[in-house]
Amino acid sequence: MWDDSQSDAARIYRTIEASAAEQEPEKLRRKFHSTSSEAVRLAVALRGFFLTDDGEEYAPWLEEHADSAGEVLVELGDREKLTEFERRGWLDEKLTEQLLRLAIEQRRSGMTVWLLRLKEQKYGFPDRDFQLW
Repeated sequence: MWDDSQSDAARIYRTIEASAAEQEPEKLRRKFHSTSSEAVRLAVALRGFFLTDDGEEYAPWLEEHADSAGEVLVELGDREKLTEFERRGWLDEKLTEQLLRLAIEQRRSGMTVWLLRLKEQKYGFPDRDFQLW
């Protein structure tokens, strides 16, 4: 049932996503504030941010933890949600490169292509010289 290559946060996110009871904003809010587990907090913050209209309350925490959150989104193969991170400016050059390496390692071809395009558009490939002459 579980993909052993996924992190705890990714598995928890999938569980929360599948549970109708966990879709209520107030339950997510309580769980986010009461848990001592960073993996649970990360999964709940991601779900709450993208599920609810008032998900903005999770934005400061997610921005601070954009690296971990981005890794979960790469594991889940969710380019749409990662696009929102990019739109908000949470994906700097270093994090984009980190997520690209993860996507390659996990053989997430769609995510790899998207991150390569993002890197090309925003940062280019200054360490590469493709000149033929």
